[in-house]
Amino acid sequence: MKKLSLIAALTLSTMLSACGGGGGGHGYIPPTTLPDNPNNPGETTNACATNPETCMTTQKFSNAEKRIELYQNAENQASTFSGRRMLKTAKNSDADSVSTAYNNMRTFFVDGNLSSATDETLLKSLLLAGFNKDDLPTANLKDWVEINANQIKNKAQTVWDMYGTEREVSIDNAKLNVVNIDAKQDSYVRFTVDSNGKIQNLHFDVDMDHADSRNMTLNRTGDGVFTRTGQMLIYGVKLENGNEVRLELFETPTDIEKLQNMLIAKMIEKKNEGSDLWPSMSEEEQEKLIQTSSEWIKKLTLDDFKGTTEDEAGPKQAYSEGGEAKTTVTYKSYAKNLNDKKGLQYADFGYVGIKGMEGNTEVNETFIVAGGMDAKRISKDDLVTLQQPMTFEGTAVAALNYQDYSGDKRVEHPKNYEGTANLIFDGGKETLTTDFSKDGWYNVVVTSNAQNDNYNIKFEGTPADSMYKFNNTNVNDFVGIRGSNSNYGAVDIGYYGDTKDNPTEATGYVAYGEQIDMNKNLHTQIGFGAVKK
Repeated sequence: MKKLSLIAALTLSTMLSACGGGGGGHGYIPPTTLPDNPNNPGETTNACATNPETCMTTQKFSNAEKRIELYQNAENQASTFSGRRMLKTAKNSDADSVSTAYNNMRTFFVDGNLSSATDETLLKSLLLAGFNKDDLPTANLKDWVEINANQIKNKAQTVWDMYGTEREVSIDNAKLNVVNIDAKQDSYVRFTVDSNGKIQNLHFDVDMDHADSRNMTLNRTGDGVFTRTGQMLIYGVKLENGNEVRLELFETPTDIEKLQNMLIAKMIEKKNEGSDLWPSMSEEEQEKLIQTSSEWIKKLTLDDFKGTTEDEAGPKQAYSEGGEAKTTVTYKSYAKNLNDKKGLQYADFGYVGIKGMEGNTEVNETFIVAGGMDAKRISKDDLVTLQQPMTFEGTAVAALNYQDYSGDKRVEHPKNYEGTANLIFDGGKETLTTDFSKDGWYNVVVTSNAQNDNYNIKFEGTPADSMYKFNNTNVNDFVGIRGSNSNYGAVDIGYYGDTKDNPTEATGYVAYGEQIDMNKNLHTQIGFGAVKK
């Protein structure tokens, strides 16, 4: 059996496996120093005391502005969708139009009822659910929706939970990335809170842009500690050419049609990603393999997956393995240490530690998380209109992993660093400096490349431990899935504040990795949080 690791369960495992894995002075006091109830400051404490996990405010605020913004974005994308006739954009954002759009999305994708769907309403609902117009087919949209129903449902459910109805939100609106090495960061952590704003659960949305999109909820068992006991499974099929398509699941499948569609969607996904599932095959040969494989996959029953493991399965045969596992997650905020330990109000970053058992083997892995309250995130276009440079200062953490494949098994050498963060936003250009030199690693400088909508990265200095030294220390346009140049990664920088004209804090991540040689890889995840100065 291949390693069914927690890194596979909570991040984009296929990439990690393939990789081996303005103004004002320093006197400014952000609103995080205020108690949660400013009308009764003597009777309340700040959010850090309410929730030991995070200092994000428990004050409630409306999701209405962001809700309308998402609706308008979907309408605008639909009006410029290539390959179709031009669709009309809604002339206004009246309450009925917005509500109808969200209700359509829920009916089509969460409830799975397409009886009233048209190409136009399907397209707008997909865009509202978070799909990009460039990722959608220009023909046979309903067929695409049916094949990709699992992925679509999970994305639509997340949007509905956060913006489906106009309501007051707080920490439950936060959306933090679980960082992986890929251009698409599509695994997230969200909080479930009670009526008092007390965090009760961690909810993971995993691989949201993939066919085996899935989610799990862990219950709070202590300060910063959450646990789950449940299924952790692999279901897959071997193809005629000897390769395989496998799904990672958190529950035992009970709907064979859904399972069949997930496998077919995964197969098509791998083709579109240029996977080695298709070695030395022409486009025509790939299409034929998809067609013939889809035909026999649609004849499989749930019983066909039982009794055969991945190693035992032969061509055109299904398999499954895994079982019940206990998983413990620790959430550690580093934003709590900012602003005289009053933390950030609308954002957070730090580590998620994942611990569990695989048979008799203990798995203990660490990931960077970074993000914030989605309704309080300010777009970069809005920041440009402020026409002033802004500086944010704070702290950063880095999680490195050196992976060695030269032996029979992959050997991992993880290491963490702590440092400082400085972020400058000037007319749309971003310069992020995370300095870990005092901790024995690099001074890392990341700059935006507006022309290519990408980022450049420099590693300055010399690591004390040569194991964590990159071969390439000055790389332009490194964001994206690993290519022939062996450099790959992702960047997301978010700005947060109570209003669009007053950003007070920033968080984000940088992911970068490279192939050191044929059998070794090194990748890093960097998370940071900072306060505007």
